[in-house]
Amino acid sequence: MTLRVVMTRTLAAGAAAAFMVLAAPIHALAQSYPSRPVRVIVPFPGGNVTDTWVRAIMERAQTALGQPIIVEPKPGAGAMIGAQYALAQPADGYTMLMYTSSHAIRSAGPNPPFDVRKDLVPVVRNFGGAFFLAVNAEKVPAKTLAEFISYARANPGKLNFSSYGPNTLGHLGSLLFAKEANIQVVHVPYNGSSANVLALASGDSHVAFDVLQALTPHVQSGKVRILAVGNAERFELAPQYPGMKESGFGLEITAINGTTAKAGTPREAIVKFNAAVNAAIREPKLVEYFSKVGQKLYGGTPEELGRLINAEYEAFGQVIREYNIKFD
Repeated sequence: MTLRVVMTRTLAAGAAAAFMVLAAPIHALAQSYPSRPVRVIVPFPGGNVTDTWVRAIMERAQTALGQPIIVEPKPGAGAMIGAQYALAQPADGYTMLMYTSSHAIRSAGPNPPFDVRKDLVPVVRNFGGAFFLAVNAEKVPAKTLAEFISYARANPGKLNFSSYGPNTLGHLGSLLFAKEANIQVVHVPYNGSSANVLALASGDSHVAFDVLQALTPHVQSGKVRILAVGNAERFELAPQYPGMKESGFGLEITAINGTTAKAGTPREAIVKFNAAVNAAIREPKLVEYFSKVGQKLYGGTPEELGRLINAEYEAFGQVIREYNIKFD
């Protein structure tokens, strides 16, 4: 015997109406984000270059998002104050955090205040510049990366490898490079990129990783010589310099800037914010602006940013443990 369920037209209509009542809140929720302005926390001072660049993107992304995007600087403690503030907010998609490599570095260190792999979720990669390996032209005779390594090996422990601050990408990048090249150098931290490059130009430092904008005036004056870009391949905005892979190295020292959110943020919010940024960075005038300041716009999927963050965490963790780096 076959059991058949028969629904009258009246019952069917009633059931459909009931379903619509039940489904309405779910549908409204799915369509509600964003219903108010979204904040992006920048863990650097307002008005600095990173803050300016994030604002340039978000001013355009808010059109696609349909709500204002408020860029809110919260500097201090090596980008940790901004991160901890963002993590203290609800995981609702209305507070985003600008990710910087400093977050992965601190997270991979001893007694981390948070874990970038578990406490944050990737949203979208914003932009990224390249770090260039440069030497003092007077005190270091090398013209190529291979020549520099030979020179450093012949003078173990006699070369100062400066950075723009302790426990920064420039610092850990120098240690990663020294390990890969099998050379012995002395790390000397300075307070910021300008001080780092000035030390390199004066000869107080012999070698450093820094950004092209800071290095260029001293390259033009003949005091500094760039040997290579920290990217694996040549950087398209400065193709005259060989990449690390071309120079025989398997590492990559590059700055990553992205948007992240607190773990538990609804997927819908992540997808919509990602789409808004991807739409913004296709604008030709924005591309032109970033090219002039030596930065490349990326975009892409949340998963692509996530892989980069995980790779940074692993690489920094290894060098922190090997060199027994401590954090204040």
